[in-house]
Amino acid sequence: MNPKPGTLRHAVIQDRPLWIVFKRDMVIQLKQELIMNSFKTIDGRGANVHIANGACITIQFVTNVIIHGLHIHDCVPTGNAMVRSSPTHFGWRTMADGDAISIFSSSHIWVDHNSLSHCADGLVDAVLGSTAITISNNHFTHHNEVLSLYFPVSKCTFSLVESWIKFVFLCKFR
Repeated sequence: MNPKPGTLRHAVIQDRPLWIVFKRDMVIQLKQELIMNSFKTIDGRGANVHIANGACITIQFVTNVIIHGLHIHDCVPTGNAMVRSSPTHFGWRTMADGDAISIFSSSHIWVDHNSLSHCADGLVDAVLGSTAITISNNHFTHHNEVLSLYFPVSKCTFSLVESWIKFVFLCKFR
């Protein structure tokens, strides 16, 4: 519940803006969903970084987040556990459904140059009033629900730019 300094979980919950980079290739297996805080960039350039075989990324009630250059795959449902979301707060999380990236009521989110595949639910869900979402230059593969998007019509700002979608059967727009 108290992440160690130097870990991805410790970095993303900080209250200050951070640009997070990786010194080496790695596979990160999360036991619980990674709850992002505002003004964070996760930048996988220069390393082969996989978030795989466990929980994945949740962007909830925050702004100004960039996810770049990651391989996110084989995400599974997790939850019913205490999860830290800031240096001063942790709380009970119900079950997450196994999306690669879940975006809830957030704005100014950029998901760029990632590879996403093989997750228990969707690859990217952007729901509950999220706006100013850009999904660009990603590779989506081996999945039947790539994007699940729900926006109130009056507040929708969404861009899907040059993303590769292979072996896909359904994109849901609610």
